[in-house]
Amino acid sequence: MNKLFITLIFITMSTLSHSQRDWWKLSEKETKSLVKEWESTQVKSDTILNNLGYAFSHGIGTEQNYEKAFNYYSKAADNNFPIGLNNLGDMYKNGNFVQPDPKKAFLLISRSAYLGDLYGMSNLAECYEVGIGISANIDSTIYWYQKAAELGHSPAQNDLGTIYLLGEIVEQDFVLAKKYFELAAEQGESTAIVNIGRIYRQGLGVSKDFELAHEYLKLAADQNNPFGLFEYGNLFYNGEGTEKDLKKAAEYYEKSADLGFINAQVSIAYMYENGAGVKKNDSKAIFWYEKAALQGSSYASERLKILKKN
Repeated sequence: MNKLFITLIFITMSTLSHSQRDWWKLSEKETKSLVKEWESTQVKSDTILNNLGYAFSHGIGTEQNYEKAFNYYSKAADNNFPIGLNNLGDMYKNGNFVQPDPKKAFLLISRSAYLGDLYGMSNLAECYEVGIGISANIDSTIYWYQKAAELGHSPAQNDLGTIYLLGEIVEQDFVLAKKYFELAAEQGESTAIVNIGRIYRQGLGVSKDFELAHEYLKLAADQNNPFGLFEYGNLFYNGEGTEKDLKKAAEYYEKSADLGFINAQVSIAYMYENGAGVKKNDSKAIFWYEKAALQGSSYASERLKILKKN
């Protein structure tokens, strides 16, 4: 869901002795060793096939190679391995190595969901939400998010919270939104933690509470969540619940920008352009405006025209 309240989608990857989240904690040396070990295994289990697909798809422990990722995911999917089906569906959905094929993506993701993969369920909900390979269907969207959320899937809980918070396809319900965000946050879902912080910062269904906003947003920022870093920077930029500190705001904006968040890229560019919290530096302003413009920011494009004229 590419919305203001946004969830990060993690592809399920169960390893030999590492869960997906443990995988992300491994050092580069450890991931390289695992990938080498998996590739040298003569008879590869479905789990190993999927793990190798994930490693090559994301360039973890090896160079990114979508062709190899596709081949490994395909082998796992041929065995009806739920996680492999979902990940292969993602490749058809996003057009990685293959031409985008929404209908094929939908079929693969559907099989994954019906076989019980939680990420497949969330992915299928998104297909119904935005109409990927099938006509958009609100009831099916809620059904699959709800099913995954009830089974404890934190990304689905965060997505469901987002849906109720925004109220675009269902009646807006801040209480339900907060409930689902809290369920996801209890499992460490960092974007859900950001969303709770934003609820308290903006007073969405609750009284504004900058102290709690600071608590939640700092927690997310400490986890290097790009949205958390940006929102925590906003507290310092606006002096909300703390003294206004443009230097700290710039620090958090730049960390978020480094992680690719477009709003942070525009914000830090503006600060370099105007010398707010940082030393005025047109070269750095142009650098960050260019990054944002590539992601579609019309404001960044306009500022670039002006800066490059001078």
